[in-house]
Amino acid sequence: MQTTSVYERWQGYCKALQKYEVPYDETLVVPDFRQLQTGTYEGLVEFLQRPDRPGAIFAVNDYGALDVLKAAKAIHLRVPEDLAVVGFDDEAFTAHVNPPLTTIVQQFIDIGLRAGTLLISRIEGIVGAPKHIELPTNLIIRESCGAQLHVKRFLSLSQEKIKESPELLQEKDLSHS
Repeated sequence: MQTTSVYERWQGYCKALQKYEVPYDETLVVPDFRQLQTGTYEGLVEFLQRPDRPGAIFAVNDYGALDVLKAAKAIHLRVPEDLAVVGFDDEAFTAHVNPPLTTIVQQFIDIGLRAGTLLISRIEGIVGAPKHIELPTNLIIRESCGAQLHVKRFLSLSQEKIKESPELLQEKDLSHS
């Protein structure tokens, strides 16, 4: 975990595991794809062929997620049906890969402005205590995470239930007659 932001993403992962009472498995966390036994691509293929492979991968950035998509395709894993993938940074290509990549976008202009302001202050001799600045991020939901797949399944199941029991609409005053 080379940077504070990467460490904080890992902490968020650990908190989510605790919240849902899922045990932490360090073998499912690859802090740096370059640390895989073989080369990055081959290592990802090997990782995805494990019998206990995860059902979802949150890559440290969109390029890592792109590598995961390529490795999954090579071994015929369907994204998102077999493996959900999420990246980070909202690179220009993310909306154009197949499937389009769910990603988290950072406010790069704000990051640059804040960093520049801090640097200029230091150059001008204004030195204060170190600051920890957190800026908001946004989740861009696309097809690779499977969220739309789950919504479609839910809507399909709902339609089936309505066909089987049309009185459901009348009971909740949802009919449009």
